[in-house]
Parts: sequence; structure tokens; C-alpha cells
Amino acid sequence: MKDNKWTTLKDELTQKYIKLHAKSKNIPDDIPTAEIANILVGKRVVKQQLQRMDELDGTLEFKNLLND
Repeated sequence: MKDNKWTTLKDELTQKYIKLHAKSKNIPDDIPTAEIANILVGKRVVKQQLQRMDELDGTLEFKNLLND
């Protein structure tokens, strides 16, 4: 059974990724370039963290989410 703290962290990061992904698909034209960069870099960092967590816990939860 997975550690509850691990599961909570993974769930929180997954929700953060979903929000950043939605933001990255709907970037308004008037948003500052620095804010766009923060969204895109943040999304990439969270994605890398979740992919590593999948590797460590032996699941494909995040990979499956990406394929949905």
C-alpha cells in the first residue's frame, strides 16, 4: 500500500498539472511573456516530477492521465 503522504503529494501535483495544462491551452494575447514562460516551465517541471513519481512507485497513473 502506498504511503498516504506520497499519494496526497501525487494527487496535488496531478491537480496542479491539470490546471497548468488548461492555462497553457488558453493563453490570452495580452498576457506578459514572463507569465507565459512561468506557465509553460511550471507545467514541464510538474510533468517531470509526476513522471519520476510514476517510475518510483511503479504505477502508470500519470502516464495514463496523459493518454486520456
